[in-house]
Amino acid sequence: MEIKGRIVQVLPMESGTSAKGPWHKQNYILQTTDTQYARKVCFNLWGDKVEQYAIKEGEELVVSIDIESREFNGRWYTDVRAWKVDRVADLPQQAPNAGYPYPQGGGYNQGYPQQPQYGGQQQFAQQPQYGGQQQYAQPQAPQFAPQPAQSPDGGLGGGSNDDLPF
Repeated sequence: MEIKGRIVQVLPMESGTSAKGPWHKQNYILQTTDTQYARKVCFNLWGDKVEQYAIKEGEELVVSIDIESREFNGRWYTDVRAWKVDRVADLPQQAPNAGYPYPQGGGYNQGYPQQPQYGGQQQFAQQPQYGGQQQYAQPQAPQFAPQPAQSPDGGLGGGSNDDLPF
C-alpha cells in the first residue's frame, strides 16, 4: 500500500536491546496530500532504513507501507511500517490522466469504443500518427447465410411450404 504526503513531524528516535540485539526505530507523522480531506498517519522505519532514507520535516514523500495489528494482554496495537520511501521531487512527472485509458472530452460515451452488437467482433480504425484523438469504426453486424425452409415432415409430403408445425 502507498500513501503520499508531507512530513509534518519527526518524533524522537526510540532504541533498546532485545534478545536479538540492539534495535532502533523512528516514527514520522505524514499528512496526506492526495485526498480531498487531509489525514495524518504515523508510520515508522526500523534499523538501517532510518539512516538510509534520512527523512526530514517538510519533505513530500510517497511511502510504501505494511499495516499489521497484534494483540497483547487483551489490547490491540497497530503498526504502520514503511519498507520503501520515494521523494516526490525524484519521481518522474506524469501527465494528468496518464493512467486513464480513454481520451478525455466530455459528453455521453464520447471517445469510448461502442459495444459490439449481435456477437460481432469490434473493429477499430487505424490510430492517427500525429497524436490526435482516437477514432473508432462502427461494429459490423455478422452476416448469416439464409437457411432453406423445410416442411414439418422433412419435405416429404404435401402441405404448405412454411415451417410452421401445424
